[in-house]
Amino acid sequence: MQRDGHSPDSLTYLALIKAYTEAYNYSAAEDVINKMQRGQISISWAHFIKLILAFVREGSINDAERIYSQMKLTLAPDLACCRTMMRGYVDYGLVNEGILFFESVNDFIKLNRFILSAAIHLYESVGSW
Repeated sequence: MQRDGHSPDSLTYLALIKAYTEAYNYSAAEDVINKMQRGQISISWAHFIKLILAFVREGSINDAERIYSQMKLTLAPDLACCRTMMRGYVDYGLVNEGILFFESVNDFIKLNRFILSAAIHLYESVGSW
């Protein structure tokens, strides 16, 4: 593409991140995000969510948290990112981490049914209604 004189845009990079995550090449997907941030290329939550979701599906919650934290330096997390993180905490039984995460986002995002349901499940797990 670049060889033919075309400049990649935000959607091009999103497709590249998606391709890398589907091929389980998470380090390459992360490199694309880092390149975008260094190159002043417009980046959105959609770029991060692809990698966060891939890590959650793999059970690599620490990596998902790392990417989420990196995203927060650039963008305000949206509902999809928060829902994905909550799904990871619930699916892998990370109760305390999930509760801490919920309490950290509770004040700045509009909660939906899924996030509230996940939070109730987490609080129930520790006997706190």
